[in-house]
Amino acid sequence: MKALLIRMVGDYEIAGASVQVADALAVMDTYADGLPPGLQKQLRQAIRLFRWGPLLCTGRPRPFTRLSLEDQDSYIRTWAESHFRLRRRIFRTLRDLIFLGYYSQAGPREMIGYREDRHDERGR
Repeated sequence: MKALLIRMVGDYEIAGASVQVADALAVMDTYADGLPPGLQKQLRQAIRLFRWGPLLCTGRPRPFTRLSLEDQDSYIRTWAESHFRLRRRIFRTLRDLIFLGYYSQAGPREMIGYREDRHDERGR
């Protein structure tokens, strides 16, 4: 997931937003650990399918993490734009999980100008 996270949000944005990759991955793991067992299994299978998909989808005998950066970007696009609903759904699931980890960090929230609502003691 680390390689996909970096390809999805970009190294420069991670550095520029003071994001700790390990912290983002920890948030993703914590979220996944809270899923029901059946969904955890499906998520693990989806990650495995995405990782080894280049062999199935492109004929390249290597996992996603061993593709060139350009090939990784192209491969990600094929999932996002696939005619197969399952591939698009897996892509969106992984993308959303990555963004959960990324935007859980203060740096990206500050970078986009996000401000947490402050409520007084009466809940306003």
